Amino acid sequence: MSEVIPATTDPTMREDAREASILPTVARMTVGLWAANYLMVTLSGIAGDMEHQLVRAALRLGLTVFGIGLCVGMHRLIMQIPPRPFRRRALLTFALAFCAAFIHLLANNAALHWAGVATAPTRDTLGLSVIIYGFWAWFFLAWAALHLAIDYSEQVRRQSQEHARIGIAAREAQLRALRYQINPHFLFNTMNSLSTLVLDRRNAEAGHMIGRLSDFLRMALEDTSADCTTLAMELENQRLYLEIEQTRHPELAIDYDIERRLENASLPSFLLQPLVENAVKYGRRGSGQIARIRIAARALGEQLELRITNDFAAPTRTQGTGLGLANVRERLRLHYGGHFEFAAGPVGATTFEVRLAIPLALACGPA
Repeated sequence: MSEVIPATTDPTMREDAREASILPTVARMTVGLWAANYLMVTLSGIAGDMEHQLVRAALRLGLTVFGIGLCVGMHRLIMQIPPRPFRRRALLTFALAFCAAFIHLLANNAALHWAGVATAPTRDTLGLSVIIYGFWAWFFLAWAALHLAIDYSEQVRRQSQEHARIGIAAREAQLRALRYQINPHFLFNTMNSLSTLVLDRRNAEAGHMIGRLSDFLRMALEDTSADCTTLAMELENQRLYLEIEQTRHPELAIDYDIERRLENASLPSFLLQPLVENAVKYGRRGSGQIARIRIAARALGEQLELRITNDFAAPTRTQGTGLGLANVRERLRLHYGGHFEFAAGPVGATTFEVRLAIPLALACGPA
């Protein structure tokens, strides 16, 4: 573990992608509504034998193009409104619809006045304007409702895809955990240590190590349907792994600093395993000095903060590839979106720390 990986997200890019995904459907819906409106109003005018049909049709065509432009502007404004909470977005969308109806009414009256087409006697102008405004208000409200339905449907679709990706990532994370921790090198060293203990007739230590290895393999290979576990279970998994490493390397010293009330906090399964393995691998074990690893958890407002700290011998420290860090960060992104923090790097001359903060929840499930 040699580099620092900041937890950066770009909400603007996500909103642009969401807007691009619904734009074709919104465009077809908008053009279809205005085309249907144009045809119905034009046919009703012909059936009613109204005067100046050609002039009215030309004006109506221009107002239709203007109305499409209004809808495009509304679409752009709506996409600037945060999608959650949905109720607030719906209220603001419908407010825009009423404003658009009023603007279209003014354009309609201005166009008729410019063309010199009479609509009604002067004394009925206000009443007629109210009726026309009501018509356009219902039209733009219908457009707004359809826009909200399209946007919400797209959000559900993307969320479903994201959940599917989380499920796939969970299975892949389990496989990565096996490749990282239950690899031939780890098993070979463990079996070699067991052989040495048996040959030295240190049967009690050998039996303890076999028990720890058995428990660790059972927990690591257990097939869970949900990509979620409690902090207590995750720490138990790490404790088993570290006890095996301590048998092989007695100089390892493990400190736990866990707030008791956080034991039921949820987090993705196997999240800490690559980080703890790296702390052991790149620590200063074998140097003759105490190699201390500290795992801490605390509540930080509405977040669960986890820190894994290890000592290392600065002059001879082995450089890692950063693959474990990158995989953990991607796992967090898939599970929590942009609602997490992740950083890793030296915090002193001989200390390396990985810090992550995730939403604090006492039940499994993505935030």
